[in-house]
Amino acid sequence: MEKITKMSFWDHLEDLRWCFIRSILAVIACSIFCYYFNEKILSFLLAPSAFEGSRISFQILKLTSMFNVTMSTSMLGGLFISMPYIFLQIYRFVLPALNAKAKKYTFLLSLFSSLFFLAGFLFSYFVLIPFSVKFFSAFNSNSNGIESNISLIGYLSYIVWIIILSGIIFQFPIITLLFTKLGIFTSEFLRQFRRIAIMGFFIFGAILTPPDVVSQIIFVIPMVILYEISIFICRIAENDK
Repeated sequence: MEKITKMSFWDHLEDLRWCFIRSILAVIACSIFCYYFNEKILSFLLAPSAFEGSRISFQILKLTSMFNVTMSTSMLGGLFISMPYIFLQIYRFVLPALNAKAKKYTFLLSLFSSLFFLAGFLFSYFVLIPFSVKFFSAFNSNSNGIESNISLIGYLSYIVWIIILSGIIFQFPIITLLFTKLGIFTSEFLRQFRRIAIMGFFIFGAILTPPDVVSQIIFVIPMVILYEISIFICRIAENDK
């Protein structure tokens, strides 16, 4: 039988500190690796702006802007690569606090969190970003021949924000599982809240996507699927108590 050792508040704080330090070191190490591929990463991030009829012209406004872009793209690549390890550190700290037996699921939850984060990244990159870039480009350019000269840093900040936000949203099934174990969520509560949640998805989609029905439906469908997956996971977690 595994012996459970009680930890003081300061022991937990020290454990959290080391989880944070290890995560930061992982990001730094992966960022150094990605530095040698920053041009490819930058080209990858700029690809959604190169659609048919695009008149976007990116510019840098400061002497240090390109240096900042290089560092930012390297850190973004480092963060993305190190996400599985970061999730592992998070669950190593959180799971024992939920249940002494939950520690054995650390690797499995880290794997699924990484997969959901990857799904959110792909959804934002191939769906949300192209739709939003085309929509806002139509406002920035008109029939008078006005050319869009957009700050490169501003563009990268915008799409990175969408990527990170999508990655967080796609963690909802995992968050549901943890909240179910804490007794905050129940499958019945999620079922009753379904209509309000779908309405919220449409409102959220109207903010992030162009104001047309097709774009909003494309955004809402994955959200609804995630919500239904969360209900299913919640039901399994309830039966496992």
